[in-house]
Amino acid sequence: MRFRNVCSVMFLVLVFCSAVSANENGHEGGPEENAVFRGLHWGDSLAALDEVIRVEHDELGVAAFIKRGDRLELGPVPLDSITYQFFNEELFRITLRFSHDHFDDILDLFLTRYGREKETNFLNTQYYWDPQGTGITLMWPVFDDSGEPYISKVVFESLSRGAALRQWQNEEILLQKERDATEKTGGAYDW
Repeated sequence: MRFRNVCSVMFLVLVFCSAVSANENGHEGGPEENAVFRGLHWGDSLAALDEVIRVEHDELGVAAFIKRGDRLELGPVPLDSITYQFFNEELFRITLRFSHDHFDDILDLFLTRYGREKETNFLNTQYYWDPQGTGITLMWPVFDDSGEPYISKVVFESLSRGAALRQWQNEEILLQKERDATEKTGGAYDW
């Protein structure tokens, strides 16, 4: 019986020690282990990025930044921008924008790295992979007002943090509807 108690205590100590060994950013392992993009991990704080500039972003609950002096390339393909997006002060999405002229080059890079896509839409304008808790969406160009394609993008998103954001957004929308209804009726039900 005593041996069993000692083993239980040792097990709890090991579990505690492994939890403490996770670094301050909430991920385990070294800087490159399980990295999502250029040494960054889902859940990293803004401090993980050097010299950032906040950019306008109209998604509820999301703060978006670009890095000053960021290397705007993915392998041999030039990029127009890289945006790092945070929810609850944790990195959860990275968006790469590039010229539509390089769509096939990016697609080839992703097919080589991640294999055949998990999903594609019926027009083959959007491809999706989901390796290790990350959703990766490659999108054919967005169109400008004249109907001309001008930019394509790749979105890397933490599946769990993205789901948490959408749940939070839905809750905020419901709360706002309740506030609006209360203002409209003066706090009383409108029978």
